[in-house]
Amino acid sequence: MGNLKCFLFVSVLISASYSLNAKTIRYVKTDGIGDGSSWVNASASIQTMIDNSTSGDEVWVAKGTYYPTTETVARDARSRTFAVKSGVNLYGGFYGSENTFSQRVLADLDNNGRIDSCELVNPTILSGNTDGVADVWTKTMNADGKTWKWTVTGNEGNCYTVVTANSKVDGFSVIGGNANGSTNLNGGGINSNSTVINCTVSNCSANSSGGGIYASSYVINCTVSNCSTNSYGGGICSNSTVTNCTVSNCSVAVYDGGGIYADYVTNCTVGNCSANERGGGINASTSVVNCTVRNCSAGVIGGGICTSSYVTNCTVSNCSAVYNGGGIYSNKFVTNCAVGNCSADSNGGGIYSYYSYSFTNCASSNNKTATTTGSGIGGGTQTNCISPIITDAYIKPTSFIGVATTDAQKLELETANWRLKEGSPCINTGTSTNVSSTILQGKDFDGNFRVQYGTIDIGAYEYSISKISLPVVENFNNWTDFEKSEVLYRSAKLNTANDIKWTIANQKAVFSWQTNLITTYSQPIFTYQIDGTKSSKIYLRYDMYFQAYAGTISPLGTEQLNVEFSYDLVTWSTIATYSNANGTIANQTYKHDISTLAAGKAFFIRFNANGANSNRIEKWEIDNVIIDTDGSSAVNTPVVDKYKYNILDGIVQIKELAPNSLIKLYDTTGKIILSKNAETESSTFRLPHKGIYIISINSDKLTENKKIIW
Repeated sequence: MGNLKCFLFVSVLISASYSLNAKTIRYVKTDGIGDGSSWVNASASIQTMIDNSTSGDEVWVAKGTYYPTTETVARDARSRTFAVKSGVNLYGGFYGSENTFSQRVLADLDNNGRIDSCELVNPTILSGNTDGVADVWTKTMNADGKTWKWTVTGNEGNCYTVVTANSKVDGFSVIGGNANGSTNLNGGGINSNSTVINCTVSNCSANSSGGGIYASSYVINCTVSNCSTNSYGGGICSNSTVTNCTVSNCSVAVYDGGGIYADYVTNCTVGNCSANERGGGINASTSVVNCTVRNCSAGVIGGGICTSSYVTNCTVSNCSAVYNGGGIYSNKFVTNCAVGNCSADSNGGGIYSYYSYSFTNCASSNNKTATTTGSGIGGGTQTNCISPIITDAYIKPTSFIGVATTDAQKLELETANWRLKEGSPCINTGTSTNVSSTILQGKDFDGNFRVQYGTIDIGAYEYSISKISLPVVENFNNWTDFEKSEVLYRSAKLNTANDIKWTIANQKAVFSWQTNLITTYSQPIFTYQIDGTKSSKIYLRYDMYFQAYAGTISPLGTEQLNVEFSYDLVTWSTIATYSNANGTIANQTYKHDISTLAAGKAFFIRFNANGANSNRIEKWEIDNVIIDTDGSSAVNTPVVDKYKYNILDGIVQIKELAPNSLIKLYDTTGKIILSKNAETESSTFRLPHKGIYIISINSDKLTENKKIIW
């Protein structure tokens, strides 16, 4: 009996535990008439479902427009708000039949080429425009001619704050809040002490802070536009972290943070925002990391970004300040930032610091300080900062300085691309001095690993070489310089400070004594990144010819051609080495099974001409480079000129064959055109058409490969 009582007691405890941890979901639709127990029995009232819930419960709201009903001040219609009580999470963006969050449908609604988690196809709109009067927003320029603010009419009867949250709010479109009451001064759209995530907020205002969102916790994956405030954070004001947010067309009429005012800002895009004093785009007390800021203005300092702490991996363009720091104003370290086409009337059109902290690995170009255009870096100590020509450094920079004033300039801003272009002077020219291990071992603005090719790049983006798929074929027949190759990367700057010295001549890649080098040299050409991740066998083939310089070079063997392999363009393994030790090497086809190195991986191949006797540079020729997975078509490392060849009118005759030799004919892609056994010491066959071919002859004693041209 005692054991039974114990069992029953434990069962009650387990049951109570399940009850305590159970979660109830309540459902809301605009046309709901039920108790909210399911989508079929959905309620029409968000607030009733919140009120009926307890901590741990959730309220799911389907698409449609909803208006707040809870008055925080009796008989004051403007005090109505959606009051989300502690522990009850509120979710929107549903069609009205989903069973999980992942079933909410997303799309690229703003046509920017990516799908953000706040771009919900079925918008759940929470509106503070309860009086039905249209709000009219007008942009008004300030007297300085650089900053601006919103003036709004028609919102006098709008709710002060649309959503007042003490728990998570996820997946809503919030519009029409006007926090201008005697106590309701912050967060016209959302005022929260919990997480705000996946929301869009627009056309909201506040007398004090957070025109769109005011939060004491995280703001994540939100889009805020056309919002304003007087004091701090025209779009978002947070006492914590703002991350992965897009803020545009927001303003602060009196103080700071036209787009965002927060402790820590990361992975955000801010554009077309303005602050009367500091931080037209972003004002942060701690750090700004991985942000893009463009077309923002400040009446005092920090047209794009203003912070008393760190700025890292940020791109700032076409921003302006009336005094200092048109792009960035920071009183601590600025690291790996790209600033271009910004302006300031006093100091630091690009970057400015009042103190002597270091600016490191920054590219600051075409910035206007007062009447001077240049790097625009003022104050602070520069470490490895450069001022490249913007069209040489970036894929698609803007062409004008300062904020956009015409429709054409605004379009430029939307289509600009400040990522590094191939051959950019920012590639592999950074320094690790004054750069923390967190940055060096971290990621760039795009989420790519830093220090991809041995040295950190300058600017916000790390350059990544494109991947190409197998098979890879380059016969050098259709182009005359390396810029036109889809196989070989044209720039040597990832490996050496010297310009590339290889040329294209007679449909081959050539490194020769025509090159004027006066020191010990290492001059590579290398492939783009080759994707071998799905291949179990990989072979490399190429034709190589070496012509020794007339006269005697001593010591012999100092001039070499290395064929090399790498995963990262930093550490290279040698596949083969050729030298001038024995004089001229006749044209031959070489084959290497590189499966052990390359199979299942992404990799690079390079041909590296190097030597010490630079006044007697030899001539190397590379042709018909093939990298593929077809082991049967790969020709073997050759023995040269054992057999005798003759070609006349497309008919090939081979003499002095060994008994039962196997003859194979390949085209330049490695495709077998003919395969036959020689029954006598001589064999004859016709070529299918004019072109370049490789003949492979295999006997029990040797293999010979011969390149022939008809």
